[in-house]
Amino acid sequence: MDFRNNYFKIILIIISSLFLVYFIPYEIYSPYKIAKLHTQQCEPFNYSAKNFHVTLDGVRYPQSIPLNLNKTINFECLNSNIRVPKILFWTPFFGDTKFAFGLGLKQPFIDNDCPVHNCETLNDKSRVNEADLVIVHMRDRITTFPANRAKNQRWVFTIFESPMHSADFTKYNNLFNFTSTYRLDSDFPRLTGSYQKFVWGKNESFDENRDFSKEKTHFAAAVVGNCGGKSARLEYIKRLQKFMPVNVLGKCGTGCTDFFKNTQNSQCKELIAKSHKFYFSFENSICNGYISEKFFTILRYDIVPVVLGGGNYSYFIPKSGFINVLDYSGPRELADYLLYLDKNKTAYNSYFKWKKYALFKDRLVFSNFCDMCIQLNLENYVPVWHNNWSNIGAYWGKKENCKIPKFTNNETFHLDGF
Repeated sequence: MDFRNNYFKIILIIISSLFLVYFIPYEIYSPYKIAKLHTQQCEPFNYSAKNFHVTLDGVRYPQSIPLNLNKTINFECLNSNIRVPKILFWTPFFGDTKFAFGLGLKQPFIDNDCPVHNCETLNDKSRVNEADLVIVHMRDRITTFPANRAKNQRWVFTIFESPMHSADFTKYNNLFNFTSTYRLDSDFPRLTGSYQKFVWGKNESFDENRDFSKEKTHFAAAVVGNCGGKSARLEYIKRLQKFMPVNVLGKCGTGCTDFFKNTQNSQCKELIAKSHKFYFSFENSICNGYISEKFFTILRYDIVPVVLGGGNYSYFIPKSGFINVLDYSGPRELADYLLYLDKNKTAYNSYFKWKKYALFKDRLVFSNFCDMCIQLNLENYVPVWHNNWSNIGAYWGKKENCKIPKFTNNETFHLDGF
């Protein structure tokens, strides 16, 4: 009888390990190296729980589920763990020593609505040997690294700007274990959590018969604060303006408070959505996976986003919910299609149907840290997750990831390599 009990325990540990592989947002089958014993008294997985899914345009959404939203994880069990994992901020985040998240035992995770709060964040470098994860923001000045890495300690390469606006990181090859970036192949991707700002579920308040074009008096708008960039976005808009009206707002055009009288800048996108049919969410560079908050912020409003960037937009919402500049030969062809939608209410309104299954959130938090806390607590039940980024320089290199946009004389828009 004792033999049977031990046998079933071993089987449970193996099954738990396999389930964890499914939960992690990046394929990590091989990096498991150090086994831990299943010593806790509770069950870390809700095997019978179901996550919401819906099929749109032949694609199942969500395509991946961040740990902090995964109902098949028993968050209550993880919060009961005795060991408290620690996350050390080795650098600030654009000067913020609290990394826009907070410092302390459990409270920052509670404040940021993390379902698992059994973690501590700190920035005291003298306690580095206590840390399970060491977060290094690659856009802040890095003076030194810890002389020695504690057993099972892992360092996280963290950056949310595109390679076009980043340094050459080749000298950091073989230093980092994990990545936390906007890329979907990152170990802790920010896009599927912090930026997305909505969860998939049945939106009971969605009106399928609503005319989303009603009372919109303007055609298209863009809010551009950086008049430079490497995506030719202002040049593209300028060429579009030959065929259709586009209002450029922000530092590179008319100020929002001037365009919308007696309003505040914080209301700009909401007012644009009420008065315009299309919003241009153009990134400042075209690099693999690069999508910024420009796209995700506008999704909550009732306006059709027109995108220009290097990310896989249809990973987050169906292709019937946005218009991609790169699907058209140039400004003239894109303008012709937008002008068609302007006159066809049925076609225009079809771009909002996906929102029947979207529930929008107001808060923007670093869900990366929520997922890190969950992962660290799961390691009380399954093997410790190890990894090594041997060529982080190529992973974040300009030549390997970015394209240069160009116009030909006949108005064709295309992308070239370096």
